[in-house]
Amino acid sequence: MGGFIIKRCFSKTSFQNLVQFIEMKLIKNIRIIVFLYLAFIFSSVLSRNISKDTQIHILLRLKNASGSVQIFPSALLYHKDFAYSLTFDDGLISVYQNALPLFSGGLISQSHMDEWKTDQGGDGTYSKGLFYSDGCGNLIPFRASIAINYKNLENENLPNRGYLSRREVLKIFQSGWGLSNHGYAHQTKNGTDYSLEMKRNQDSLRKLTGMDTYSFVIPGGEGNPDYPERYTTEAQKLGMDLIGGNQGKPFIWEVDSPILSLPIRYQRKFISSNAADPNSYRDTINCFPELLNKLPKDFQGKNYWINEFTHSVGKDNVWGLGLNFNTFSNYMHKIEKFFGAGGKDNIWFTSVEEVNDYLHLRDFSKISFTRKGNLLDIQIHLTKSDLHRRFKSLSLILQGDEIQDVKEITGITSMHYNAKSGLINLKF
Repeated sequence: MGGFIIKRCFSKTSFQNLVQFIEMKLIKNIRIIVFLYLAFIFSSVLSRNISKDTQIHILLRLKNASGSVQIFPSALLYHKDFAYSLTFDDGLISVYQNALPLFSGGLISQSHMDEWKTDQGGDGTYSKGLFYSDGCGNLIPFRASIAINYKNLENENLPNRGYLSRREVLKIFQSGWGLSNHGYAHQTKNGTDYSLEMKRNQDSLRKLTGMDTYSFVIPGGEGNPDYPERYTTEAQKLGMDLIGGNQGKPFIWEVDSPILSLPIRYQRKFISSNAADPNSYRDTINCFPELLNKLPKDFQGKNYWINEFTHSVGKDNVWGLGLNFNTFSNYMHKIEKFFGAGGKDNIWFTSVEEVNDYLHLRDFSKISFTRKGNLLDIQIHLTKSDLHRRFKSLSLILQGDEIQDVKEITGITSMHYNAKSGLINLKF
């Protein structure tokens, strides 16, 4: 009987069924292998395409059929007179609870007693937001930067923590704010491994946000006099092209000239509510006039970039290194009323990272155009290094005619224009 069963198992019909089963399995597995191979090839091609230079094409219909026209990049995005960048160092929680809702609109915290027994709360009011316009009828909220030491984020389960959590940093980042590397643990003393401090922080921030930052802010503190230069050397090795500290461009500088060398090193003006430090001290009376006095009375076609920084913005002044919330709120509202959407609307209030990215696009992209009758064909050549930047925007100025409509665009995420002023805002 056992022999019969064995014989049946290897009968012709059963054997054919077995072969068909094996063939089906092989075909299925081959299909999977082919699919994975093709997916790999496709992703490789896509990766190569992304790594290549890109050509942007815009076809405009103009009001007139003849005449001389000019197209050139604006010195600053949205054709503003000056850019203002505010950075919050070290990642204190009042930035998320107070500054973010004040700028973007939302509920400002009432009170937050932190681990150092200081109150990082605000005034508990609801903010409608602070804005400037893009020159094409759209309002844009004020945005700032945070310079983060990732180690400070790791105690996020403390009920009275004074630092931001990873979730809050990501929320700030997703709101369009800038993010700077500030060293993993804010180390400056003798024995600091500057390379490790920067790389560990960079890797952690990349894992959190999915993007690299090209901005580094040198941490302040005790150490050898040469520690800022040692940090700067390591920052360059890591690919940073924007380095904030006590050396380089003044905290207010003219940005009309092309960038000739990298990295850009710039100084920042420290502002605080610490009366013991007269150089940085600001209150509700002197804060805005201090800024106003630094700006030219008449820009006369020149464009500037201003950089200031602080730490906390709560009821109490953490470590004497922050602004009291009332001073901060008063300062920001006056800026909007005078320079923002409520006033001259000539300010670009944004992060150091966005200004840096814009200046690179402005100076290293190549723009050409041809005119045939009332059609203007604009070509913009972007390099692969430009495409890897987080903020990819460019403002063009058309002179000599007026835009009637847009006939064709390729390679652009969004485009807005002002027919009267000739301003064209592009996002890639």
